[in-house]
Amino acid sequence: MRKQGLEIVLLTDRELKMWLTGADGAAVVLISSDPAERVACYVDSMNIPLFTEGNWLDVQVYRREFAKETVLSLWQQRTTLSSQWELDLKELRNIINIEFGKKRNVAVDSLPWTAVLEWPKTFEGQPMLDGSQLVWRVASLKDSDALKRSTLAAEISIQMMRVGLTSLKTGLSEASVQKQMAKIGCEAVEQTESSLDPMYPGVPFEGDKAEAIAQFGRKTSYAHGAPGEEKLKEKDLVRLIALANVDHYWSEFELTAAFGRPSEEMANWLKLKREVLSLTVQACKAGEPIFEVHRKARTYLDSFGFWDGAPIGHGVGLKFHELPYIDRPMRSELSDTSFQNSQTFAVEPDFYIPEKFGFRDSAMIVIDNQTPRLLADPVKFEDQLS
Repeated sequence: MRKQGLEIVLLTDRELKMWLTGADGAAVVLISSDPAERVACYVDSMNIPLFTEGNWLDVQVYRREFAKETVLSLWQQRTTLSSQWELDLKELRNIINIEFGKKRNVAVDSLPWTAVLEWPKTFEGQPMLDGSQLVWRVASLKDSDALKRSTLAAEISIQMMRVGLTSLKTGLSEASVQKQMAKIGCEAVEQTESSLDPMYPGVPFEGDKAEAIAQFGRKTSYAHGAPGEEKLKEKDLVRLIALANVDHYWSEFELTAAFGRPSEEMANWLKLKREVLSLTVQACKAGEPIFEVHRKARTYLDSFGFWDGAPIGHGVGLKFHELPYIDRPMRSELSDTSFQNSQTFAVEPDFYIPEKFGFRDSAMIVIDNQTPRLLADPVKFEDQLS
């Protein structure tokens, strides 16, 4: 913050607030560049029970209800305290002024588009700076507790993949495979978490703790698609995706493989898929510029006639898609920085033959000096279908 001349970073992103405070329920978190000032977490009356004060990551965190002055000001403006995604800028300005006085140089992690347009009017002469980079630059580095949860989630994804592969047979539908994989994943997460001290005991999880996707044949040529009633046929291309979440830490594991003996054309594409994944994983080394890994993978695929601007990987942790992205140099996604030890990534270079095939594996790795450690390796499973 000091290097960039920032005095305040304002967080509204749920996962960033969780990571910084260890709790849930704060509508706004304010971080000062002055280490003598504590992290201020503003809560509303509905969320107070979910938020607890204490020390988290060596930072003293304390709870502040919205100040009387802010409430009165908003009441006079005929405005009510809004939700996390609806915080308006007048509300934020009042909170900042009351907590820190009329300081300048504020960075914010995210705002609705309407608020972005209103920023110049509310904070006259003050540019809107992206605070998400500053926090994710640190939050993406997993400590031993976070790595343990990421590793356990990856192990569950591997269990789900085994179930999916062994269940495949001619005539089976995509939806039925998905249900079997998700069921075993949810059961495994529940069993794992029962013997795990939660890092975020007051943070409710939204959605299922394990999810799966199964795609057969032509459906694989779409990068994203919901499982349907498509029936598996001999020599079909199959894509299975297994996702698990242990104590709010996600995993990702994906495999594209042939069901039965592949055609010569498909076998050639599968070979290319393995080559580009191996090239990409091996390039993910501590100190290596992130965008260089994206460039190497895309240059290799370009030589075979496959051009696509999509990132070939992303961080994975408290968010399923977490910064940094393995992409071109775009500062908002931290892709202009270098890999650091203890970051976890889903590495997933892909290419598609329209309306025919689509090839994408997703390996989950931990950056570990010059040899990335594989938490989930699709190469080990591909031969099970041939």
